[in-house]
Amino acid sequence: MKHSSLFSLLVCLFALPVFAQSDAAEQQVRTAEAAQVKAVLAEDAPTLDKLWSPQMIVNAPDNVVRSKPEVFQAMHAGMLKYSAYEQSIERVSVSQDTVAIMGQEMVKPLTGPNTGKIVQRRFLDIWQRSGTSWRQIARQATIISIK
Repeated sequence: MKHSSLFSLLVCLFALPVFAQSDAAEQQVRTAEAAQVKAVLAEDAPTLDKLWSPQMIVNAPDNVVRSKPEVFQAMHAGMLKYSAYEQSIERVSVSQDTVAIMGQEMVKPLTGPNTGKIVQRRFLDIWQRSGTSWRQIARQATIISIK
């Protein structure tokens, strides 16, 4: 009985740093995610360039897969102008140096066929540790309603 109690205690003690690292990673990525939303809304390309990996790919809501340079082209062409952009994160999953964030978001486009409408989307953002920071490597956003 003593051995099993000691074993359980040791398992818990060794697991604590893993949970702490996971919590820290989640908080860091949540902060990066919020910075990304703010940067998209402000059309802040320098901040987005720092947050996005050079290899980032996006399966965009218009059903086009874009590389990071292609997303910036779309931004400069005025395709990513919003008067509002809000996210509701529903799940965060941390797996070593990769974090997946899933949830729902609302945008109100200033250009295009949905100008002025409220566009609801489901999203998945994938972040990967890069040195001491996190960079987004992939994104999927799917329109679920337009009002």
